[in-house]
Amino acid sequence: ARLGPARVALDFDRTLATTRAGSEPVYGKHGCDEELLALLWTWRRASLVLTRNRHTRAIREFLERHGAPPGIEVRHVKKGEAKGAALREGLRPGDTALLVDDSIAELVHPSVTGDCGAEAGEVHRVLFVRLL
Repeated sequence: ARLGPARVALDFDRTLATTRAGSEPVYGKHGCDEELLALLWTWRRASLVLTRNRHTRAIREFLERHGAPPGIEVRHVKKGEAKGAALREGLRPGDTALLVDDSIAELVHPSVTGDCGAEAGEVHRVLFVRLL
């Protein structure tokens, strides 16, 4: 809690949930990471899900059934678009953000690292690895 982020963004597939490759989540078949769900509650006013998975309504319902805060924002980022742009949207200079993703490519993209001239905020990045 020392970080005090203005935004906490979590990836969905293979990070927050056990779904893969953009599949629609099914309650009872797919699971959720309890610690990341707790992070959504801790930072509920700053949290959102940034995902390449297009099933945003099903994701929101799935997360709520697993105990996520009601009305959690789930934003679809199309292939070819940068998650960093959505992550940084609305951040002010001096704000910090946290991005948790299972893809190193997402975490080192210039739109996330700030190497693209992005002025608003510093992004702390966490590579999430699920062990079986």
